[in-house]
Amino acid sequence: MPLADEEVLRCEQCGAPLASAGAPGTISGCLNCLLLVGLNETESTNRCFQHYEVSVSSDGVTLWELGRGAMGTTYHAIDTNLGSPVALKVIGVRCSTDPGARERFRREAQAAAQLRHPNVATVFHFGELPPATVFTQWSWSKAKRWKRVCVAMDHY
Repeated sequence: MPLADEEVLRCEQCGAPLASAGAPGTISGCLNCLLLVGLNETESTNRCFQHYEVSVSSDGVTLWELGRGAMGTTYHAIDTNLGSPVALKVIGVRCSTDPGARERFRREAQAAAQLRHPNVATVFHFGELPPATVFTQWSWSKAKRWKRVCVAMDHY
């Protein structure tokens, strides 16, 4: 049984507890989900969200993941229109088909877009792609501790 102060990692598809975190930027999921549905091809190969392109890690293959929370994953990305780095939070597979979760994600973006503070990442864009992909574009700064920021973005 996990300790109260120990963070329990969960499968993004079904919410089952995971035995270990694995390496940063790796595909996470429980063995059952991976065997039943296989690797989610859209997550592993779709790097473009409108005019944002998710960056890859130094290995040139895995997506550059900044953090993971209850509703989604935040990636380092490039705004291809402006050529500038951004943080892109993409709603997770488990939440993308839930209209209530999608609405909470939208409300989070609207509330966060109103905030202006040097220690708070700013939301500049909310986007939707068919059939059920929702994402937000946040300001990016190397100085930010993105693990903590990503956790905070899921606790609104």
